[in-house]
Amino acid sequence: MILYQPTLSEITAGAACARFRNPQFTPQINKAAAILADIDRNFDVDGDTWRVRSQSDSDCWHAVSSAGCSCTDYKFNATKVTPRHYYCKHLHAYYGYRRLLANALTRRMIGNIKFREERLRAQRQPGGWLAETDRPEKGLRAVAYSGFHHFPRHLCSLRLDANDTLIPLDVADYLAVAEWLARAPEFAVEPPLPRMEDYAMDYKPEWTPEWSHGDFKFWLDTGTTPAMRADTYS
Repeated sequence: MILYQPTLSEITAGAACARFRNPQFTPQINKAAAILADIDRNFDVDGDTWRVRSQSDSDCWHAVSSAGCSCTDYKFNATKVTPRHYYCKHLHAYYGYRRLLANALTRRMIGNIKFREERLRAQRQPGGWLAETDRPEKGLRAVAYSGFHHFPRHLCSLRLDANDTLIPLDVADYLAVAEWLARAPEFAVEPPLPRMEDYAMDYKPEWTPEWSHGDFKFWLDTGTTPAMRADTYS
């Protein structure tokens, strides 16, 4: 499995931010940065379970999730009474990678799939993605589409985090982003990020010549096209 490999500058900046927020975990964060330097060797995904390779035993893998880590360090320290939840180096690597994926995804954001100009822009810059959003009762929902094809492909579902930043919804969505970024073309131009309040407004989409009238009507009625519905990442 080929996953997105963050650059050294991304890892360095992410580690510096993590050390600033949690200076008590500096040794673990430094070791996590070393793990992140080689994603294909040190990360593996088995279904919905992410695993991080042990640095002391290359044949050993530790299962990591929001519930914790299977390593001895975590099991020993997590049982102690501490003022904050304990994070071993494997958990720091896991959560750090998720943050780096979200940051990399954000930088490639093109705009809203409802607008013809932004769809055409995504076709010209296939390494970018388009958002489709609404505001249900429980908050903003969003879906990302990558622009590899005439009709963009569904990439992942998104949610707003505590900082009002769009991030992948769950573990499977993070994996989809990691796989897509590993294959996506270089994205040299970083466009200004659209405002989220623009997405929440009820804009009326316009028909464009590259869409059949039937597909356009289906899209207006359902919010999706036959190509988007059938051609999705797993």
